[in-house]
Amino acid sequence: MKDLISIIIPTFNRVVALENAIRSVENQTYKNWELLVIDDFSTDSTASLVFEYTKTNPKIKYIKNTSKGANNARNHGLLNSSGEWVIFLDSDDELCVDMIEGHLSAAEAKSPVHMTVSYSKVYYEYNQSEVISDSICSEKLLLDFLTKKVTWPINAAMINRSYLVSKGLQFTPELLNGQDYCFFLSILFYQPTVGFIPKILSINHHKETEPVGVKVSAGNTLKYKLSRLRSRNIAFRIAARRLAPVDFVRFLRYYSKYQLGLIYLILKDGFR
Repeated sequence: MKDLISIIIPTFNRVVALENAIRSVENQTYKNWELLVIDDFSTDSTASLVFEYTKTNPKIKYIKNTSKGANNARNHGLLNSSGEWVIFLDSDDELCVDMIEGHLSAAEAKSPVHMTVSYSKVYYEYNQSEVISDSICSEKLLLDFLTKKVTWPINAAMINRSYLVSKGLQFTPELLNGQDYCFFLSILFYQPTVGFIPKILSINHHKETEPVGVKVSAGNTLKYKLSRLRSRNIAFRIAARRLAPVDFVRFLRYYSKYQLGLIYLILKDGFR
């Protein structure tokens, strides 16, 4: 039997964008999947929309989050998933039609593999431009991911569910942003086998009102800036435990510059 793939979508009041995300899953060339939509206490018509889909497609499941927050929603989805592999998809983003098929092919080609990663197309709605995501692989993957020389969005990865469960890996609930960064760092800490796919298999949307490099959902007020500081402190602990001394020094240059720059921004904005 073909592997079951669990796609987990956390969502809050994004009913219009959510429908595009759901359709991108329904249109997959690979058909053995389940879609878990985790409603993070939405007050719009999210529930009605998803229930309409569940009437015609039993592979789609509507689940209410039990504790407010996108990270809690992702963790709740992981807890309720049944697939051999999991894909986390934000409700305003999409999968290309052959995303699952392409990732499974990469996993089979490099078996055993714990995670597969592909390129993503980033669409900036404010100027109708498109770019390809940054480099996704390197010889020093952990170091380069720590310092953002290598990066990928959350919907560009497919992860072995048993690997996550066996390591006790999940999203950090208290982080308001930097959560994807820290989640993948927690995976890379254990030195997994990763399959890389040199193809665009997902799409990320950035809205007009978003700061450069920061999605609106990430926020840009003081509490979100403090969360970014916390995310880099998590990265520091991972780097200190896993990197060789010479690589740790390289990470420190990035870490110091990032944290000092963020502290300066907090002071400049008057703690707003």
